[in-house]
Amino acid sequence: MIMLSHKHPHTILLFCIHSQSRGKFRIADDTQIITSFSPAGLHVLAMHIHMCDLFARGFSRTYCVCYCTVDEEKLYTHSQQIIKSMSMVSILLHYSNVKIFNEDLLLKIKSLQEKQLQLQSPDSQADEKVEKVLAEVETQTKRLVEVASATDAYLKAKERRQMFDRIDKESERKIRAMSMHKPGYSLQFLFCACI
Repeated sequence: MIMLSHKHPHTILLFCIHSQSRGKFRIADDTQIITSFSPAGLHVLAMHIHMCDLFARGFSRTYCVCYCTVDEEKLYTHSQQIIKSMSMVSILLHYSNVKIFNEDLLLKIKSLQEKQLQLQSPDSQADEKVEKVLAEVETQTKRLVEVASATDAYLKAKERRQMFDRIDKESERKIRAMSMHKPGYSLQFLFCACI
């Protein structure tokens, strides 16, 4: 849901709906919306990007990127190109995010497995509290292994890998071309190179 702020009339507030389904983990697709705000004369193309986060509910955190203009015709004329550019950035973000998320998952799984071994060791006192903690650790470990399996499949998908490589090469070419004309600029062009 998108609305104008009452305190700051030129500020747009974006409220994202949590889109992770219950049960089996999946990496959510991005969503786009085009809307207008008559009182401010603004026209907005918003893209909600769902990123994996080990500490977020459902392991998914939503971010929003917007293109705002007062020229409605410009927005509708160029909307497909804007969406394509935002999607290229999104693909790079997703792939890198899932790689990092997968590494975090593996570290967390390893930590839980070590905790499980400690709880099962002969030195550990077997009582109800320990058994309860052990059951919780086993449940968490099982869930994280399932999520890691889904992220592995995402990273290994041949068509996704090919698309990422193509975009990465195209972005690298654009960065080199820009850096030849404007020495000293590097990181700030990384995001712009995809657009």
